[in-house]
Amino acid sequence: MCVLSRYERTQQQFRDDVVNRVRSELALEHTAQMDDITADHQLQIQQLQAKLCEATGEMVAVQECYISLCKEKDRLEENLQGRMEEEEERRQKELKTLEESRAALEKLRSDLESQHQETVTKLRALWAEEKDEEVRQQVQTQLTKSKATWREEKEKTERYWAQRLEAAVADARRPRPTDTQESSSQTDLTAEEKACQTSSPEKTKAAPGCSMEELDTRLREQRLQLQREADTARRRAVEDAGKRVQKELQEKHLEDMAKQVEGAVTRGYSRWLQDLPSLPEYKAALQRERENWESEQEQHVQQQVSLALRAAEERWQEERLRSSEEEEQGGAGGDQRVEELQEEVQRWRQLEEDLKTEVEEVAHLQSQVDDLQSQLGREREDKAALLEAELLAARASWSRDKQQEISSLQIFQEEQLKQAQKEARKEANGELERQRKELLLQKEAELQQALRDREEDWKSQEERRGQVERRQGREEAREEVLQELKAGLKEVQAVLLRGGAHKEKENKGEVEGRRRASGSVGELLMSTCKDLLLKAVAQAKKEWKKISEERLLFSLC
Repeated sequence: MCVLSRYERTQQQFRDDVVNRVRSELALEHTAQMDDITADHQLQIQQLQAKLCEATGEMVAVQECYISLCKEKDRLEENLQGRMEEEEERRQKELKTLEESRAALEKLRSDLESQHQETVTKLRALWAEEKDEEVRQQVQTQLTKSKATWREEKEKTERYWAQRLEAAVADARRPRPTDTQESSSQTDLTAEEKACQTSSPEKTKAAPGCSMEELDTRLREQRLQLQREADTARRRAVEDAGKRVQKELQEKHLEDMAKQVEGAVTRGYSRWLQDLPSLPEYKAALQRERENWESEQEQHVQQQVSLALRAAEERWQEERLRSSEEEEQGGAGGDQRVEELQEEVQRWRQLEEDLKTEVEEVAHLQSQVDDLQSQLGREREDKAALLEAELLAARASWSRDKQQEISSLQIFQEEQLKQAQKEARKEANGELERQRKELLLQKEAELQQALRDREEDWKSQEERRGQVERRQGREEAREEVLQELKAGLKEVQAVLLRGGAHKEKENKGEVEGRRRASGSVGELLMSTCKDLLLKAVAQAKKEWKKISEERLLFSLC
């Protein structure tokens, strides 16, 4: 019994030593694991706090961005309002100036027309008086003498003018803008003038020529052609400017949309990173990972405990073998060894209880961490919802402001295009009026020169005539030709100054009366004016087209 008790004490002591050693090792390992777990939890808490601070900073940045957008919108509204006010003032000034110029032009036109009518009336009355007096004095004396001569010269002149008219018609149908044709036409014109001076106005009455209606029709057609070409060029320039502005607006809109999409993608990615911890899938995956880690930790602890138990059991087996050998040698220490083993078993049981307690503490800490994470997730969800609502409001306000800005810019561009069209039309009309006046002055000077040349030729021919009766007849013819030329000149001036079919219709009776009085000389004068006008209009058309294109390009640029 003494040996048995000693053996039991020995075993108990051995067991207690093993249990103490295993407990100390497990306690150290448990302490290290607890430190690692605590450090991991602290790191997670710091990361969550950093993310919370980052979300708060982003929300503050979004608020600042919204405030800056509001300020920018107010500034753009003020600038647009000021620009619209300036444009309205400038438009009012231009309208006022245009009305004043129109009123002055109408007044000047009415004054000139009244003066012209008064002058024509006075000249007509004076001419009628002189003509009646001369007719009463000379009709009886010159009628018998000039009748035979008049008939012969009339036949010659009619044949001559018929040939010249056919040649002029054929020449008018051929292309005319060459120097050779111009020189030949001038030579023919001089010959025609000389031939005309050798005959009286009554002798050329039957010769056919170009009428005022045909001349007005050609002038009106050329004016309409020039106006159509100017309108076409202006419309093309306006369309090109509109397309260019539309292309620039479209490119700017696409660039803004690209920037908006890029910003939206960046914000969506950051918001996705922020919302990732609050997603159910992420939470489920995190829970699965946590459960896997806990199961792995439990398996690891169980493996370590089983290894420690196996090692302790092996050592106990070795000690038992040694103790059995010692018992065989001497049974005194058997009881002590049994007691040691019993103590070791008790220590081992105590170590198991401590491990269970620590596992419970770890589970409690894990539940606290889960609670903190859930609370942090709820706070993040609330802040994300608030941030998303603010972002939606800011995006809606920004979209509304951008739409208003785009519409205002479109309206402004349309107004600019209309203003450019008005200015181009105004410049084209002014240029056309200036060219018309220059052409009128040029033709008047040419007609005056032709009139002076005819007067000189007439005087030289009259001086060579020796007979008094012949001289008187020629003087009468000269006076009649001069009157006809003056009437034709006034008629051409009236047609050119009026420049329209409605003016011609108002004075149609007067024009027809003068045409019947002037006869072939008036037709010759109108034919000459027609040729000169065609050349001048063609040249003015080229110059005006070039100048209008340059001005349109300059105004649009």
